[in-house]
Amino acid sequence: MKVSGPMSWEDVWKSHLKLTDSRNRTLLHFAEKMTPIESIAFVVLHELTLWYGVNHMSLMPQKQIGKYRVDFELVYHPLHDKDPLNMIVVECDGHDFHEKTKEQVAKGKERDRFLIKEGYTVLHYSGSEIVNDRFKIYRDIEELILPENKKYDFGYGKEFEEEMRRLYG
Repeated sequence: MKVSGPMSWEDVWKSHLKLTDSRNRTLLHFAEKMTPIESIAFVVLHELTLWYGVNHMSLMPQKQIGKYRVDFELVYHPLHDKDPLNMIVVECDGHDFHEKTKEQVAKGKERDRFLIKEGYTVLHYSGSEIVNDRFKIYRDIEELILPENKKYDFGYGKEFEEEMRRLYG
């Protein structure tokens, strides 16, 4: 997709999702309810699933896990069965909703412990991190899912980041 002129992140993710199948209609339904920082993270994560292939990576926004709703659940199904399944939760922590009071901090830590016990790796990103370097999410996920000797071997990594910068600035 070629972008001409400045686009808002809302325009980017809406243009990103083709309404041709039920999965994308479901993603669009969730995307319409996202905060601005979640929208930015969503574009990167959705592109990441397309880049790695939908048979190997799945993305579900606003996923209910136990009694908790997470911003994004990302599951990576490795290319080889001997490699472990990676279940990742990505949380976009805007200052308005997270860790303002001692109670919010305690609930957040309880929630993270639950998710870790369920087998998830939990990644938290502040709004500033997402706005200033949205590719940090990608780099962190790649660090988790690919063994050290495989990073960038498949043409992901730097090529993905360059393509995203070319498309979205």
